[in-house]
Amino acid sequence: MAVNEAIRERAIEILHSPSMHPDLEVYKAVIDLRRNPKRGDESLLTPLLYHHDAMVVAATLYALTHIYGNVEEYRDLIMELARGDPRDYMEMPLQSEAIECLAELAEAGDREALTLLWRLAESKSTSECPRARAWYCLARLAGDNWSFDEYDKYSEVMIMCPESEEVEQIRHEVREAAKKKGIYIKQE
Repeated sequence: MAVNEAIRERAIEILHSPSMHPDLEVYKAVIDLRRNPKRGDESLLTPLLYHHDAMVVAATLYALTHIYGNVEEYRDLIMELARGDPRDYMEMPLQSEAIECLAELAEAGDREALTLLWRLAESKSTSECPRARAWYCLARLAGDNWSFDEYDKYSEVMIMCPESEEVEQIRHEVREAAKKKGIYIKQE
C-alpha cells in the first residue's frame, strides 16, 4: 500500500493539536491517517478515544481495532462503548461502531460479547440505529448474509418502524437462524 506522505503529514499536524481544529477536520484527519498508516500512529490516535465528538471517536476506534491493532486489544473499551456513551448523538456512530467490534469479538468466541449483542438488539431502550446494526451483526453471525441493498432496506425499516410487523418478522428470522447456528441467547 503506497502511503501519500503529504496527506499523512497534514493529518499528523491536525492530530497533534485537535482542539485547535473543527471536529470535522479532526475526523477527516483520522480517516486520512488510517488510509496512510505507519507503525507508531497509535500513540497519536489513542488520546482521541476521549475526544468530545462521537464521529471522531468512532473513526478512531475503527482505526485502532482494524488498521493498527485488533478488537481483542480494546475489548473492555468496546464492551463499555457498546452499552452507550453520552457523547453519541443522532445516528449514534460511536455505539454503532462498538457494536460492529462487539460482533467480531462474538465471532471469535467471546460469549460475553455475544450476550451483550443480543441484549442490545432485543432492548427497546437501544436507539434505533445501533439496534438495527446489532440485528444486522446477529444476522451475519447466524449466516444470513444480507446484501448491501437488503441491509439498506432492512435497516431503514428497522429505524423508521422499529415495532412494525415487518421488523418483527426480520427479528424472528434472525433468531431462528441463530438458533440453528447455536448462537441464540434468549433475553429475560
